[in-house]
Amino acid sequence: MSEAQWPPKDGRSYIHSEDFGKLVVDEAVRLGCIYQNLDLADSVATTFQWLNSKLNENRNFISRKRFPSRSAFRAYIRQMIYNSGVRAYRFREKHLDLTAVPPDDSVIDSPSASLQQKEELLKLVNQLEEPHKTVITRYFFDEDPLHLIATCLDLDENQTQEIYEEAVDEVRRLAKKLNLR
Repeated sequence: MSEAQWPPKDGRSYIHSEDFGKLVVDEAVRLGCIYQNLDLADSVATTFQWLNSKLNENRNFISRKRFPSRSAFRAYIRQMIYNSGVRAYRFREKHLDLTAVPPDDSVIDSPSASLQQKEELLKLVNQLEEPHKTVITRYFFDEDPLHLIATCLDLDENQTQEIYEEAVDEVRRLAKKLNLR
C-alpha cells in the first residue's frame, strides 16, 4: 500500500492482507536483529490478535487522524511488536503462560501520553538511580538506539536492555505506589 492509498478503507480487511502480514514480519525480523534476546515470534501473533480485537471494537481505529501516514502506522506496529516481545520475555522469565492481551490494555499499545502524563513520568524517572535513569531517559525520551547507549556507558547491548527493563519496572512500581497510571 502506498502513502497515496493510506489509510485503508477497511482496517479489518487490511490486517488480513498480504501487505499487512509483510509489514509485521518485516518489522519483527528487523527488531529481531537488534534485540536478539527477544523471541518475537509470539509478537507477530499478539500484534495481529490485538489489532483484530481493537478493530472489532472500533472499525475506524486505523484512520488518518490516528495514523497520518503509513510510516506513522509502521512505527506504531514496530513499537507494538517490541512491547509484546518484552512482555513475552518477562512472562517467560517468571514461568508464566502467555495470555491474550485485551484491546483496552496499553501494555501492547503505546498511545501518546498527555503533557501532564509525560511530566509525571519524568518526575518518576528522575527518582531512578544511575545508570537506570540515563538508560531510560536516552532510550525512551531521546529515542537513542540501545547499541549507542551501550557504547556510551561502556556496556554491551544485552546489559543495557536489562537495565532499561529494570528501569521500566521501577517506574511502574513508583507509579503504583503514587496511584498513577
